[in-house]
Amino acid sequence: SNRNSIMPPLPPKKATNQQVGTHVDFAKFFNIKEGDLVRVLYGKDAGKQGVIRRIDHKKNQVIVDGCNMTKSFWSPRWTPKTRDVPSITTVEAPIHIHNIAPLDPVVKKPTRIKRRVNMFGESVRVSKVSGCAM
Repeated sequence: SNRNSIMPPLPPKKATNQQVGTHVDFAKFFNIKEGDLVRVLYGKDAGKQGVIRRIDHKKNQVIVDGCNMTKSFWSPRWTPKTRDVPSITTVEAPIHIHNIAPLDPVVKKPTRIKRRVNMFGESVRVSKVSGCAM
């Protein structure tokens, strides 16, 4: 049987300005900003809480304060005045945005963030769990 004779024609595909394989900024998509309190969901630091220090929008990674600590070799530029010696330091390594969840400021549980316009016409980030402004 022929599909055209039995069923109505399919609607045209929706025209979008995003092509297949384009970069998506998940920090903007999830409404996450620097300074947000988040919980690590997966990895060796699962369950830990911390504040976002920096967001890498191109790689969709964040650096959370006190989480995903790694050893790093630090070698200063040697001058006769400073005489600094190389040392091993601990630094925070980046975590992918999918592996963290923002915490609700009231309930302290993982939540999603939506944007709403308040009565003054300002766009405000609102928690889905408690409904309070972030």
